[in-house]
Amino acid sequence: MTKILRLFSKEVLREKDNINDGIGAPDWRLSLTLFVSWLTVFLVVIRGVRSSGKAAYFLAIFPYIVLIVLLIRAVTLDGSVTGIFYFITPTWEKLLTPMIWYHAVAQCFFSLTVCFGAVVMFASHNKFHHDLYRDAMIVTTLDTFTSLLAGCTIFAILGNLSRELGIEDIGTVVRGGTGLAFISYPETIAKFTIAPQFFSVMFFAMLFVLGIGSEVGLASAIISIVHDQFPKVKYWHIAAGTCLCEFLIGLIYVTPGGQFMITFVDYYVTSFIAFLPAAFEMIAVAWSYGLGNFLNDVEFMLKKRLSMFWRICWSILTPGIVLVIFFYTFANLELLKYNKKFYPYSVYGKLKSDKLIFRKFFYTFFL
Repeated sequence: MTKILRLFSKEVLREKDNINDGIGAPDWRLSLTLFVSWLTVFLVVIRGVRSSGKAAYFLAIFPYIVLIVLLIRAVTLDGSVTGIFYFITPTWEKLLTPMIWYHAVAQCFFSLTVCFGAVVMFASHNKFHHDLYRDAMIVTTLDTFTSLLAGCTIFAILGNLSRELGIEDIGTVVRGGTGLAFISYPETIAKFTIAPQFFSVMFFAMLFVLGIGSEVGLASAIISIVHDQFPKVKYWHIAAGTCLCEFLIGLIYVTPGGQFMITFVDYYVTSFIAFLPAAFEMIAVAWSYGLGNFLNDVEFMLKKRLSMFWRICWSILTPGIVLVIFFYTFANLELLKYNKKFYPYSVYGKLKSDKLIFRKFFYTFFL
């Protein structure tokens, strides 16, 4: 165990080896930082889109500045080119692996916050004839560009880390989840010969801003729904109540067993489970409301007719692909582990029997 890994897991998180006896009580230091984070979110959303819209300029631009600065510094490190080539070199045989497609779709859902309400909430503030088609193209293109920019930055630094450790296979030094942000990155930045403290501050400031930006959108979606239902209640009262509830829910993640809970929620709640509402939303629009009616509505707003490509995607291709990936993933679902450790049996009990029944059904009727 490296010094940074020991510091992060034992000193910062005070992590438990397992949660068989519960997740423990929230750590007061982490609880305080969590409160400050949600207070920041509340100050941004306190006046609705008027305040969050102004903050968006900083929340959106600052991470790009930091990423570009880090990339410029990263490419000057030994082994950075090897890391970037490892990132951009395709392994074609993995395209035949269904889990690769699952991770690809999950990444798109996560980075665009599809089916979590934020996109619809922001779009609801547009004028009726606003060119949402143009916005959709810009957002998805920028999302792809950002992923490539971040990937090159990350793997340039990981390439340097593998060179420093004398490891040829970069894949062995890659960590997922919080380990990448709080272990691999700091471990490499600490070895910078030029202003390591500056780059550390910039990196963690970028993470904080990215987190605030994401939570602003997600929290605003909930606030807007409640405010539309109860318009007589003051907006900032709803914002305060929402942020307080979110803070209280977040306390389970700052316990000694918090990383187990983060892994559990990330996998079962925010990943493949989101595929179902996405598919059903498209099916409801295309087949219940009617694709023709929806296209007429879009044409009335945009003053132009969408091509056949979008009709095929919305009605057949996209919901079909999402449902196939979901069912295949569920049929081949493995028992979740955190840090190579299993959860208590009570977590898996019902899942085991359901999975066995579903797997038999899936392979019988589809394969």
